[in-house]
Amino acid sequence: MDRFKRFSLNFLMPLMMVSLSWICVSNAAGMAEQITRVYKVERVFDAISRSKIANTGALILEAGHAYVLVEATSTEKAAIARLGFSIAPPTRDEGKMLSFPVTDSNYHDYSEMVAEIQQAEIDHPAIFKLYNLGTSAEGRTIWAGKLSDKVEKDESEPEVLLTHHQHAREHLTVEQALYTLKMLTQEYTVDPQITRLVNDREIWIIFDMNPDGGEYDIATGTYRSWRKNRQPNVKTKTIGSDLNRNWDYLWGCCNSSKAKPNSPTYHGDASFSEPETKVVRDFVNSRVLNGKQQIKVAIDFHSYSELILWPYSHTLADAPSDMSQDDHDVLVAMGKKMAKLNGYAPKQWSDMYIADGTLNDWLYGVHGILNYTFEMAPKTEADGGFYPSDDVIPKEAARNRVAILYLMAQAACPYSAIGKKAQYCDTVTTNFYSPGDDAAVIRDAGDNNGYDVSPVNAYTHQKANAVDINSGTNNSLICDDKGKDKHNFYDYFINIPKEVIVKGIEVKLYAKADSVAGKPHICTQLSWDGGLTWTTPKLTDTLTTGTRAYTLGGVLDTWGRTWTSNDLAHHNFKVRLSNVAGTTVRDFSLDWLAVRVRYQPDL
Repeated sequence: MDRFKRFSLNFLMPLMMVSLSWICVSNAAGMAEQITRVYKVERVFDAISRSKIANTGALILEAGHAYVLVEATSTEKAAIARLGFSIAPPTRDEGKMLSFPVTDSNYHDYSEMVAEIQQAEIDHPAIFKLYNLGTSAEGRTIWAGKLSDKVEKDESEPEVLLTHHQHAREHLTVEQALYTLKMLTQEYTVDPQITRLVNDREIWIIFDMNPDGGEYDIATGTYRSWRKNRQPNVKTKTIGSDLNRNWDYLWGCCNSSKAKPNSPTYHGDASFSEPETKVVRDFVNSRVLNGKQQIKVAIDFHSYSELILWPYSHTLADAPSDMSQDDHDVLVAMGKKMAKLNGYAPKQWSDMYIADGTLNDWLYGVHGILNYTFEMAPKTEADGGFYPSDDVIPKEAARNRVAILYLMAQAACPYSAIGKKAQYCDTVTTNFYSPGDDAAVIRDAGDNNGYDVSPVNAYTHQKANAVDINSGTNNSLICDDKGKDKHNFYDYFINIPKEVIVKGIEVKLYAKADSVAGKPHICTQLSWDGGLTWTTPKLTDTLTTGTRAYTLGGVLDTWGRTWTSNDLAHHNFKVRLSNVAGTTVRDFSLDWLAVRVRYQPDL
């Protein structure tokens, strides 16, 4: 970045003695000033404490053994103090890299990055092709590149996704993207492993998800420590949202992303309110072909802290109701393996602190993609924080080489990491299918009207609910009770080959209740003969007042019977929901009712 200037620490010391580690951003075009400072919070030992601090709106920059460094407004600083924590400016060494870069000329700005990836396409047209995914808030192109031996063709090969630079000041992640591109293009036909992977995979690299924020961060020749994008917020004179709190999986669910536009973790005016997250969302959705997501594994690169993180970020639970135990075990196994290869520390995201609306949660929660966040070097703020010297680029980018290649190899069968290759990878899992029709059960079913308000809202996951008002005519908690409201959903038309062995059926629904009183839950049953016969009911956990995902059955659960492809392919396949609570005045809301199937092909 030629525009960056070099500053000596001798010049910086007087500034830091006056106000150590402050960040002041004056927005252009009359936008309101947003001021945050960096503080050290002592005696912070666990994820619960870190989550309480994050819930104030402060951004946790670094988590040490017994402390955190936070970026906070004065209001957020006061809120942390009210929690009983000791909060004060960091020492000179802890804060010295927060204001200005020391060396920087080998970093790529946006135009230099674009020139390099376009040259790579010219140099390697047989294996590398660029795609324009759309534009940022300020009109810059967000580029994706595909690497494969038949790059113009959409082959039936496992796909890998690598994303970079959601946060503006994390410039080292763009260098990682360029390193990976060079590795895969320049070493193709030279390195046998890379040659096999390019031949047998479709690898997608999104080089820079936040080009506007990155350019703003460096525009004056000194770093501004800017995190968010540059889209003006609708209702205030502030600019920018935290892209990694803007993804629509339990967005804003857990008080861990902020609704205040001046917060560094502002989650946006709505989920996918930002053009940058929208275009990447659309790209990932486009990789669902014939009802099945082609992307199997992914890494989202950030800095700093030298961590490998896996989902979920929104909950402390290791394997909540919308994650199978095997998926959790695979994420742990592959995460720990990669950590041994690059020297990072492996952990579940929420072991640091709770965060909602993250890309990682969306990739897994919506698409089932096994994915990770890599927090790149350095380990601490004192070692360079968000702005390490450019002389670390070659070493730190190459440090992830073997881990990246390992995950690309695992894309063929991630479950081999837990010794379940035969169980999973000799089978096929469909993507989720949605219903096309529905009907309330109108006899011996409570008040006989089922989801009487907008039942079609259960066909898609769109934050619009089908509602069953005052479900039931008695206080029974038994699924088959005739006093409970029931509703059938059907016309899924699940398309799988004939003569296969169905290994499991998974039902996923998003639901909530107006109150937890009476322990409301939903009973789920399947029918293969148009509703004449039903499987034994499976129950959700007790519903909460916030929409949650619930998984019934599973890809290795046949619901107690042997299924054929014909059972699933026509309208005779039905899903019945019975709304059960120990009260007759409970309201149930249903967002989406989806089904996927695992089957063993005819070998």
